[in-house]
Amino acid sequence: MGVFLFGGMLAGCIFGFAVTAVLGTVGLAVTIRLARTRIRAWRWFAVAVALLCLLCLIAVHVYPYPAVRPGSDYDVAMKNLFLQGLGYCASPGLAILLAALATMCAPKKNRGAKP
Repeated sequence: MGVFLFGGMLAGCIFGFAVTAVLGTVGLAVTIRLARTRIRAWRWFAVAVALLCLLCLIAVHVYPYPAVRPGSDYDVAMKNLFLQGLGYCASPGLAILLAALATMCAPKKNRGAKP
């Protein structure tokens, strides 16, 4: 039965990595575009990614999953493992997307005074 539970967690991880790939690509594209007009955009991005990734991982860990009775609740156990795998692997992508939005708070570059 443990092999099936591992398969459930592996499926969650695969979906989580797919979500991270999509959200990470969008977040990086937004940040690259914003870095052209913002001062220290990459610093804002790096700090925000570190903090948000940590918060997302803590949220997945602290989330109250349903209790599993030993020997009988394999469906609940597989759902919990799938959601944990999905949450842990999708957290970096969500953090990247939110950090890209946080980069909008960086001050704009001064283009010089116009006459």
